Amino acid sequence: MLGRLPDFVDPMRLVRQRADLEGSVPLTKMQRLGRLLSATDGEARVALEFGVNEAGAPAVHGAICASLLLVCQRCLEPVRQDVEVDLNLALAGSEAQAESVPDGYDALIVGDGPFSLVELIEDELILALPIVVMHRLEDCPARERMRNESPAAQSTAEPEANPFAVLRELKIKH
Repeated sequence: MLGRLPDFVDPMRLVRQRADLEGSVPLTKMQRLGRLLSATDGEARVALEFGVNEAGAPAVHGAICASLLLVCQRCLEPVRQDVEVDLNLALAGSEAQAESVPDGYDALIVGDGPFSLVELIEDELILALPIVVMHRLEDCPARERMRNESPAAQSTAEPEANPFAVLRELKIKH
């Protein structure tokens, strides 16, 4: 089991030390993400390397992995989704610096004080979630209902009366 990461860090100090952080953060610490989950059991595994990029600017490289229990939008039952995020962040002290980060990096504005590592991890996990979460059709508890409501199943049923059929008859007569 990985050690717990600190909630807050000084990213610029970690860059100067060229520090590596590896550990985990419980999903229960991530309230915004928790509202999107079916259950908040588990943890996010994180590996971060602080240093400088090719341009000599402070940067963070790393990865975040988590197995999340979300709600299938087809059947409304829990579905397990593995999420993996690769990070390439250029640290900036202001909006102006953030606009000049090199290609291949996302800007992360950090101040002089402590920075919430938990919020960064939570933000990245939220951004990595699929837009619509669903089981694979063959694994979904709603698959039988989907088969019964499929267009192929409906085409074998007796066609419904067209409400405009009377107008078509009037048009043909005139």
